Amino acid sequence: MKIIATFLLLSSLANAADFLSVREERVILRSIDMICGDTWCESDYNFHFNKLSCNTNNKSCILDFDFVLWPDEDLPAPTPNPAKCEIEKVASYSDFVDSREHLNDGVYDQISDCINNLFD
Repeated sequence: MKIIATFLLLSSLANAADFLSVREERVILRSIDMICGDTWCESDYNFHFNKLSCNTNNKSCILDFDFVLWPDEDLPAPTPNPAKCEIEKVASYSDFVDSREHLNDGVYDQISDCINNLFD
């Protein structure tokens, strides 16, 4: 009985593990950063996209990032503000980016909505 319980526990942990490789996560974060310069990052804030934490069971990922207000030259460096955005309906690398490693429209829209809501 202990063996079965252990197996079930390990199976559930494996299903909740990230479905992206380290390389895939880096590509996606770079793709988010690349589009950022033409969109959200044109504002008074600087963004740093840190990590994607994904869950196969609920087909979603949490994007962890920091943002700071661009500092004036005479002021000390500002403290980063941590933030998170949930990206839904993703269960594989190809749900995030196309063959040219550009963000898919649905992912872009979810991140845009989340970031815009932070500043509303």
